[in-house]
Amino acid sequence: MKFSSNFSSLVASIMLLQGFQHVSAENFGKMCFNTNMGGTCTQFAADGIFECVSFKGSNAFWNDVVSSLQVYSPFSCNFFVDWDCTGKFTQYHTGTYNTVQYNDQYSSFLCGPNQ
Repeated sequence: MKFSSNFSSLVASIMLLQGFQHVSAENFGKMCFNTNMGGTCTQFAADGIFECVSFKGSNAFWNDVVSSLQVYSPFSCNFFVDWDCTGKFTQYHTGTYNTVQYNDQYSSFLCGPNQ
């Protein structure tokens, strides 16, 4: 039966779409190579809050080079010296930090709402 086959395909497509969620990156702030927000800078973002982002793969350019950063309101972020949000870290609340504690050592971060 052609009708039954098309109907089953339609139902399967609707069920698939119901499980689909649109994910957009959350922009948490800006980080720079040099102190005083100088040199090469980029926005840092993740697909959601409390998602660990490591500076490896396509992000490897930023591994062990961050010297200053700005955290946007209403967030705070932990920057870690090791990948996968492990090792020593510093928590930064909303604001601009012209020299970071572990200069040129950060390898990952995660961010969430200020608390």
